[in-house]
Amino acid sequence: MNEVIQSYYGNRQTALEFVVGYDCVAGTGHAECFNTLLDAGAAAQIQNHSGGQTPLFAAAWHVTPTMIQALVSAGAYVDFHGNFKTPLLWAAVQDKSANIQALISAGADVMARDNHSRIALHLAALSGVARNIKILLEAGAGVNAQTGGGCTPLMLSNAAGTPIEPLTAVGADVEPRY
Repeated sequence: MNEVIQSYYGNRQTALEFVVGYDCVAGTGHAECFNTLLDAGAAAQIQNHSGGQTPLFAAAWHVTPTMIQALVSAGAYVDFHGNFKTPLLWAAVQDKSANIQALISAGADVMARDNHSRIALHLAALSGVARNIKILLEAGAGVNAQTGGGCTPLMLSNAAGTPIEPLTAVGADVEPRY
């Protein structure tokens, strides 16, 4: 049975990743199937064959904090880098502040960087979701952290036309640096 649970299917996903992904697309609440797979030993940390992501990435992107907590409890590594991002970096661009909070509560590193040296705060600033920005700042994300190209969250927020007040209110450097 365990071989079937861990097998990859035509879509290059495991059964657990498929259920997480299907739940987030269809919104059908497959919690029972999800829990059955975890109880049967489905590996929460297994990577798919289309980018190296784990089920936690799909959960961070779409579903509920409860599913995130269950995956972390089942062994999902909260700071795993798949496709050059962590689950927190994926969640930062969505209007899913509860998922961000769940990942931080599970120990996600708010200063983890993607392949462009952006932290979650950079991505939240680009998306303009003020709640996400506030949560990340309260968790210790660097308000003046720079990307590999020297951009700060304030610069990205301004370039994207999203509100800069959440950043300036906590001391974002408004002086350009060259």
